[in-house]
Amino acid sequence: MPDSIGKKITTWQQSFGRNNLPWQQNITPYRVWVSEIMLQQTQVSTAIPYYNRFMHTFPTVDSLAKAHEATVIEHWAGLGYYQRARNLHKTSQIVHNEYQSIFPKTPESLIQLPGIGKSTAHAILSICHDAQYPILDGNVKRVLSRYYGIQEAVDKADTIKHLWHLASQAMPQQNCRIYTQGIMDLGATICHKKPQCPSCPLQDSCMAYQKNIQTQIPVKKPKNKKRKQDLYCLCYFHKGKLLMQQRDETGIWPKLWCPPIQKLLSSIENNHSVIRLPHYKHILTHIEMTIHPLIVLTRPENQLPTGKWLDEKQALTIGIPSAIKKLILNQSLFKIAKNHLSTRKTPVKAL
Repeated sequence: MPDSIGKKITTWQQSFGRNNLPWQQNITPYRVWVSEIMLQQTQVSTAIPYYNRFMHTFPTVDSLAKAHEATVIEHWAGLGYYQRARNLHKTSQIVHNEYQSIFPKTPESLIQLPGIGKSTAHAILSICHDAQYPILDGNVKRVLSRYYGIQEAVDKADTIKHLWHLASQAMPQQNCRIYTQGIMDLGATICHKKPQCPSCPLQDSCMAYQKNIQTQIPVKKPKNKKRKQDLYCLCYFHKGKLLMQQRDETGIWPKLWCPPIQKLLSSIENNHSVIRLPHYKHILTHIEMTIHPLIVLTRPENQLPTGKWLDEKQALTIGIPSAIKKLILNQSLFKIAKNHLSTRKTPVKAL
């Protein structure tokens, strides 16, 4: 069975797999590494424009190492999980300073670098050096769990250990790069949440398919309920520009730029009048946020928060979270502010 799965996936990938993704061209450890980090928690279709822009600005590990962290974060804005970007920057500096800009060629050395786990290290070595190192990302867990009919939760330590053993067995001795790409492609395009079993090269020997339980696998432990939180986004305008502040390193949206954000409105009660814009939802891994945008009308005697005054183009390019991008674009924040602040035709509701 192990030889069968490896050969079938390799043959399938060469005919039906994805072979034109940007990180599959001019393969280098640097390019593969960036793609692997970017694809953690991010769909391929979403990652591609970010990847192309990132590579245009940082074409080599040296260029990334020499960049300011703020510039790296700006190029990551909208992808979420910003620790990934900070780890990219840290690792690039270590590779530049300690490895003479050459990525290590052993998994043990790669795993010591910030943000690189076992599966990512193996992917770099398998894809770049055609080395016999199996991977175990989310797509691979799904394929192997269904193929071998594993009904234990895939996020339990014992199950993960078992899956690593199966991944090692399934890994062929030759064409490792093709197999690695193939099993990722299979999980992403065929063996996904709604499996397309008739198109799968493993259908005839897949235990989940034989038992008709493929939609019930992989099994995961029950998730904790998301915490709900209201956030008030205070939009101060002056001469057509929006006041933006850089957030702290900790908490949500670290080091990104936003209008002042508050959890309560008490600090501006009775001091300002506001125009309320429609609230909207924004979902993070652990938080379901309701964002309440307010255009704040200031009086001459009011003391304004500190920050930068930015026009719409500057605000969209400085590095902002997708939740604020939604506000600026979807709700036409600058246009609404201009109309209200110039004409004052809409009544202002005092807090």
